Amino acid sequence: MEWMILIGPLLAIAVVIYLVTARRRLPGRKPKAPKLDHATRQERGVWGWAKVLRSKPVGSPGLGGLQRYELELEVHLPGNPAYPSTATWLVEAESAGFVAQGREVSVKVDPADLKYVYPQGSWARYAE
Repeated sequence: MEWMILIGPLLAIAVVIYLVTARRRLPGRKPKAPKLDHATRQERGVWGWAKVLRSKPVGSPGLGGLQRYELELEVHLPGNPAYPSTATWLVEAESAGFVAQGREVSVKVDPADLKYVYPQGSWARYAE
């Protein structure tokens, strides 16, 4: 008789598990595309270089002496024609000369989406 008391809750749990797993097996349901973070984009990036066409500091330096810069770049990748791009980077105050107009900087570019241009060097990092 005691086993009959347990059947109700166990049956309810079994039905919930079945419904949850059955929903995942529905036809036509597309798997979610993996979300790409900046670390993944930079890791798979292609090396190139960029010429700084315009450099504009935004706001005042934050913690750690990092200054936000809005940049207009001419990006050069191996085997591709140069193309214009914009980027926002956080640059160390002592390294502001690296992003001065006319300078050339080493970059990594996400080949799947060329708008993501990452600085290569410890003096700067990509800002969202």
